[in-house]
Amino acid sequence: PKAEEILNISQENAKKIRIDRLLQLDEKERIRIFHELKKKKNIDHFEVDYQRNDDKNLILELTAFIILDENKDVLGAVTLVNDLTEKKKMDDYLSRVEKFAALGRIVSGIAHEVRNPLASIYTTVQNLENELSENNAARDDLQNIMQEIDRVEKLIRQILNLAKPLPLQIETVDINELLRTTIPLIEKEAKKRGITLKTALSGDIEYTKADPNRLRQVILNLLINAIESTAKRGKITVSTEMVAESDGQTKWMLMKFKDNGIGITPDILDKIFDPFFTTKNVGTGLGLSVSHKIIQDHNGMIEVESQKNKGTTFSVKLPILG
Repeated sequence: PKAEEILNISQENAKKIRIDRLLQLDEKERIRIFHELKKKKNIDHFEVDYQRNDDKNLILELTAFIILDENKDVLGAVTLVNDLTEKKKMDDYLSRVEKFAALGRIVSGIAHEVRNPLASIYTTVQNLENELSENNAARDDLQNIMQEIDRVEKLIRQILNLAKPLPLQIETVDINELLRTTIPLIEKEAKKRGITLKTALSGDIEYTKADPNRLRQVILNLLINAIESTAKRGKITVSTEMVAESDGQTKWMLMKFKDNGIGITPDILDKIFDPFFTTKNVGTGLGLSVSHKIIQDHNGMIEVESQKNKGTTFSVKLPILG
């Protein structure tokens, strides 16, 4: 029954499929396991990527024990399947937390060092502008310089907020209501691109303690990413639900942002929350990093699942009141 639950296939149907196909082993993996078993060796802790028939991606750990008859000939093998998906997600999450801690120690000092001369340059340019007549063509150049300085200053603020965020303004938050008031801010852009934006908000969502402005920033970041990754006539669905851990006691409020866009390739999926990582021609690559840090500061979790050319789902878990 547990194997049926993990693989999402009935025992009756599983019996009709050869084991290497059932576990989606590629040719290289299949040959290696076959030769090991032929040598009467057990297979210990072998990891494989597995896609269920409901398109959910898992990381499985396989352990195979050979069965011998009285003549020490191989009769077959027993394979144990362990689902490592949640453990891997937690390991990745902790790794990102460590990266942010290291980033905080490095960039805060650099940012302050950059800010001081930047302020001097801005003041000097401002004084030069004041000394010029209204119709002097050089005023436009000086204003462009000040605009670029403002842009760099904004980037520095983003970096400092990522490294050492401002204290959260915590209050009781109705996530469904926050989504209802935030989604219209981005809905016009979705319509302009011919993208349908839908909601599926659960009626049994419990309140959470959070900073609504910071959560709104996360919601907008995830929606902007979804819109930019989705083609015309595509669809984005925002949903909420209550979920519980396997212990049945720990409950979370879950927000999901699902699109049917271009998806993310496996080779970069574990990098998308890294600071400054981006595949776009514009932008700083800080949007998802900032979102990750905000959710982390709320004692929550943000996860992503994606398939190339099928779409991406970002899941945000937040603790509930009490």
